[in-house]
Amino acid sequence: MIKKLATTSIIMFQILIGRASYYDNDKLIGMLKDYFKTNQNAPQIIGHSFYGNDKKMVFQMEIQTQTKNVNKDLIFSFNTISKITQLAKTNFTHSVLVIHFTKDFLPIIAESSLKCNKKFFIDKVYDENQWRKHCLTIKNYN
Repeated sequence: MIKKLATTSIIMFQILIGRASYYDNDKLIGMLKDYFKTNQNAPQIIGHSFYGNDKKMVFQMEIQTQTKNVNKDLIFSFNTISKITQLAKTNFTHSVLVIHFTKDFLPIIAESSLKCNKKFFIDKVYDENQWRKHCLTIKNYN
């Protein structure tokens, strides 16, 4: 577990200083799962998928959380997606977060373009309110 935490920390540090290697999708998912397992602030990750076409490539992640933690876990999850996709060989353009609740509530779907996410999570050009206003779309699961 310490080895996984150290590896994940080194990779996240590489992202921050701009000296990252690029990884295939299977490796990214392994790193993502390790990061969520070793971070005490992480919600439970319950799934992921990749899909798209010629113009749009989506990195989708599904988490489970309590209603009282939904905002914190939304930020944590989009921050993680934004950073980990910086390491991807695949040119992801959009992120989708499906949030399931521990109670019997319908899931919600949050979407954002990765280019817009970068302004908040990587470049720090946007603050959280600007990111929510200009980047984030939240829908009920119907």
